Formats: sequence, C-alpha cells, structure tokens
Amino acid sequence: MVQQFVHTGEEPVSYRVLTLFGEALYCMRSRNDSCGGKLEKAQSPSDFAGHNMVATAREGTIDLVDDAEVIEFAAEVAAVFDAIPVLGVDVLRDMHTGELYCVEVNPFGQTWHFSSELGKLIQESNGICFAKQFGAFELAAEIFIKKARELAQ
Repeated sequence: MVQQFVHTGEEPVSYRVLTLFGEALYCMRSRNDSCGGKLEKAQSPSDFAGHNMVATAREGTIDLVDDAEVIEFAAEVAAVFDAIPVLGVDVLRDMHTGELYCVEVNPFGQTWHFSSELGKLIQESNGICFAKQFGAFELAAEIFIKKARELAQ
C-alpha cells in the first residue's frame, strides 16, 4: 500500500488510541520534537531532507491528549474491526486541512501498554499514566459487563 505524505505540522505528530470494543482507553500523542528543524513551511519533499519524519522517534516526546476528533475517528476505524476487542489505532492529522488519516491498526496484540515493558518505559520516561487518563481499568470493566450482557441475550 502506498499513501501520500501527510504533513502533520512543524514537528512530526501522530496519535495512538487504544480501543476496547471501540471505546478509547487512552489517547496518546507522539511528537518528534528533535526532527532537525521546524517544518511548518515545507512545500516539497526536498524540504524534508535531513529530518527524521517519524513522529514516534526515540528522541521525541509522548503525552496524553483528550482530542475528541481523534478519539471519535479511532472509534469509527475500530468499528470496521468489530470482531477484534483490543486495537491500537494510529492516526495522523493533516496540518493544512485538519483531515484525519488512519495509517495503521494493530490487531495482533502487543498493544496493551499499561503493563508491557515498552509501555512502562513510555509512561515512566514521559511522566504519564495510561490507566489514569480515562480511568481505563474501570472503563474496561464496564465495557466487559456491557458486552457480556449483549452476548448473553
């Protein structure tokens, strides 16, 4: 699959929404604030030369955001994969149009970063707690109860 470049702003930015049956358990924003220069005026591919265009670069920063548009969009994407309970939905926002793009959906596991080694490292390094953002574990319990009731009928 090939897609056009999505210009996300002066620094590469992406979002990861972890969903459980389409409901957001957390929404994090990754920003490569060490990409080599500000990119807000880039007009052609040559303007990006020498820059690490990966928003999730090791030197970048991660924070939790309550971006209703991104979360709603991720829920719409997750609905397409309704047979898979847990999804990591990766989203980009075009800086010029505001349009959202799903660039990846991770349905295979290794997305439960509340307790994974990578997830613990991300949280510790950035001073965040995925579980606290939306009350993920309480929310998950409510979602499982609702789903169990639906399936019991």
